[in-house]
Order: sequence, then C-alpha cells, then structure tokens
Amino acid sequence: MKRLSDVAAIYDEQAKANEVVAEEILTRVESFHAEIRESLRWRAGWLMAEAAGLRAKAAELRGFEWRSLN
Repeated sequence: MKRLSDVAAIYDEQAKANEVVAEEILTRVESFHAEIRESLRWRAGWLMAEAAGLRAKAAELRGFEWRSLN
C-alpha cells in the first residue's frame, strides 16, 4: 500500500508533466491560425490550473501524513 507521500509525489510528477506540455503549447502557439491559437491558449491555461490543483492536493496529502506521524 502506498503512503500519502508516495501519492503526493505522483501528483507532483503529473503536475510537472502538465506544466511541460502547457509550456510546449505556448511556445508553438504563434505558428497556428488565430482561431486555433485561442483554443491552444485555453488548453495550456487549463493544464496549468490542473497542475496547480495537483500541487495543492500533494501538499494537503503531505500535511495529513505529517500530522498522522506526530
């Protein structure tokens, strides 16, 4: 069975992966037509927001684990 810190680490890894994809989208967005650019920016923003949520959940899990150890 995984510890909460293990799950938190998985959340952090997924958050990093989301951020990398969002950054790649944003670096290439200008090469697309205007109609597509807005959609790509929205997707990149969604990925960044999802990453922030995952990092917050990871911190929460670590806090639970820390409190349970003390």
